[in-house]
Amino acid sequence: MHDIEDLIVEVSGVEKEFSFIHWTDVHLSECDRRDETLLVKMASRANCFGGDPTSVAREMVETFNALKPDLVAVTGDFLDAPTQANIEIGAEILGSLDSPVCITVGNHEWGFLVEPCDRDYWLPRLQPLAKQPLDWHVQEMYGVNLLFVDDSNYQITPEQLRKTEELLGDGRPCILFLHIPVVIDSLVPRTVQTWKKPILLGAEGISPDKRTQWRMGDEVEPSTATFCSLVKSHQQMKAIFAGHLHFNHDDEYRQGCSQYVTSGGFEKGYRKVRIVPVIEGEEGKLSAPKTRQAQ
Repeated sequence: MHDIEDLIVEVSGVEKEFSFIHWTDVHLSECDRRDETLLVKMASRANCFGGDPTSVAREMVETFNALKPDLVAVTGDFLDAPTQANIEIGAEILGSLDSPVCITVGNHEWGFLVEPCDRDYWLPRLQPLAKQPLDWHVQEMYGVNLLFVDDSNYQITPEQLRKTEELLGDGRPCILFLHIPVVIDSLVPRTVQTWKKPILLGAEGISPDKRTQWRMGDEVEPSTATFCSLVKSHQQMKAIFAGHLHFNHDDEYRQGCSQYVTSGGFEKGYRKVRIVPVIEGEEGKLSAPKTRQAQ
């Protein structure tokens, strides 16, 4: 493993320094005869992600346990599809982490290969992966709100928006965890270059057929647009961490505040992040904003 410095984010209001791992897009591809019709397809999918994403995930758990973070934040697509074997093995892998775990789901956890492609149908079946609600969850840590929001259908519900507005009004700094990154102008070109379309939360200009293909809904809902504006502008929002795109990107969305997209866990990508009390006049200052890569 390369000896790479941690990402350090200075935030006012932190009572004590703490650390977390950001882990995303592992794409476990396990399948057995309980989902017999998917056996061949899931074997092919495993090859798309290096051949054995399960072994990679187990190796990364050993790495994370050695690093001893205060939390592991998993931002979706931990499973490539919600087969019964994937859910069971995914829960076992997450359960083997020594640190507490909080997760959001991704579009692959419910919207790929399986029927029905319905998030509300699959969320209760995915609950073995998590000890917290999967739709919206806040974990308070040393004076900081760590907020996990499910945006896996490219939308934010009015209820998720309401809860987020209330949370940001409590005076604590907040760090947001999503699967799909918030649309920011400087992120769009690379996203389009990689995925042919801006598959981002709140993105406009996507054709109806592509919105249907990616299960985005017919349009950007008002609650989604308001959420995107809120989290980019509110002074209590200090950073956003997301996945989905399978590449690394650090993007300052407001002076001193950045969105961090982390590369796929299937290729051993992750970040170790340290949240530290602000040094006078330097909130949001960063050191070594890089992704740790286990080699």
